[in-house]
Amino acid sequence: METFIGLGFSRDEFVMMVKCFPQCIGYSAEMVKKKTEFVVKKMNWPLKVMTLFPQVLGYSMEKRIVPRCKVIKALMSKGSLGSEANSLQWRLSWHVLI
Repeated sequence: METFIGLGFSRDEFVMMVKCFPQCIGYSAEMVKKKTEFVVKKMNWPLKVMTLFPQVLGYSMEKRIVPRCKVIKALMSKGSLGSEANSLQWRLSWHVLI
């Protein structure tokens, strides 16, 4: 729990994540930190994405998260996503791709 709180999640968010995806409490602190920081810092997406879709913590960084996020980032940089690219709705819908 300290790992999640240290990353910026509230206690309520942590409880919600565990209810939605109980396996997340079994992951190492290093792995949770690595995946959360990638989504928040590299992709510049709100922490809320991880709260709403904690199952992402179970995905492989190398096989699933990074490749798909690169595609999303490339599409955003080329303007291929239009005005949707800046909306929270689009950012939250990324889990469909992952």
